[in-house]
Amino acid sequence: MKLSILVAVVIRLFAIYWSVTCVLGFLSGIGIVSMMFPSKNPDVLQAAIQFIIPIVYGTMALLAWIFAGTISLRVVGQNDPKLQFNEVSAENLYTLGILGFGLYYAIGHLADTLNWIHYLILNRAGQALVNQEGGLSLYDVTSKMIPCVAGAALAILSPKIAKRLVSAGLARKIDEEAE
Repeated sequence: MKLSILVAVVIRLFAIYWSVTCVLGFLSGIGIVSMMFPSKNPDVLQAAIQFIIPIVYGTMALLAWIFAGTISLRVVGQNDPKLQFNEVSAENLYTLGILGFGLYYAIGHLADTLNWIHYLILNRAGQALVNQEGGLSLYDVTSKMIPCVAGAALAILSPKIAKRLVSAGLARKIDEEAE
């Protein structure tokens, strides 16, 4: 099995996650729209805004599913080693672990980050951040956005971090402890 296949599987797992999030978002949006606009003349723009984030998730899921192979080849790079389960190197394991950890945080906080961006756009960001009456503060916003950005950075930099960990001798220490 090649490493790119393994990465493509992980990307497709996230596509499934995004698809489920999309469906749940649409169901939630339908409930919100039906409660907000019980009259026969609802504001179409306000109703459409409820479905922007589910549409983004659906689009991301579709694109990730379609382009999983291309994305995985770019993540792995020109060296696409054939992996056998008894020949997995420490660098491969580090890369996969850091990539998974980074994607977990990036994807896990992406919904909250998109939600805050949506909220700030609707409420004029400058005033909403300074207004303490609504309970919103810069801390609330950054507490959701920082893990998302940090997770994305970890995922992107996972091959470089793995190489540094291996070159630092951590792989030898683990091999010695295993024996």
